Amino acid sequence: MLVRILVVVLACVAFFGCASSNTKAEAMGQLTRDAGLAYVAGNCTVASEMYKKIVAKVPNETASRLKIANCANFQGDRVGAIAQYKEILVTNPDYAAAWFNLSFVQLQELAETLSKLVENVAPSTDAERALVDLSMALLSTYNQSSESLAASNLDPEKE
Repeated sequence: MLVRILVVVLACVAFFGCASSNTKAEAMGQLTRDAGLAYVAGNCTVASEMYKKIVAKVPNETASRLKIANCANFQGDRVGAIAQYKEILVTNPDYAAAWFNLSFVQLQELAETLSKLVENVAPSTDAERALVDLSMALLSTYNQSSESLAASNLDPEKE
């Protein structure tokens, strides 16, 4: 009799434990779906908060971490985005989307710096002239490529 009671109690614990796990998985799935919808709609404030909740529960969830970094960039926080892309790459060094997005944001930053150099500095030495010439050549290449890069989607989750 005691064995029967023990079996019934263990079965109930197992059943309710599984039900609890299923409920948690469903809640996480719904949170992921809602975050994705907010992200695709361009609502980065809401999406970032949801993705942060996901990452709090699953710290190495790289797709959510990428979305947080992307939203930082979309909201004008390049420094934050760069830091977050680099953090992703520390734990997942072969994550192509993080490499591409990091490179893209850094190229934007470099292009702005080079543009300001060309606009504001009158070269007075051969070395400065060479730097301005190189800056103009790099800017020319960047400008030719930036439109197609901006139009392409570097986020595989958004395709």
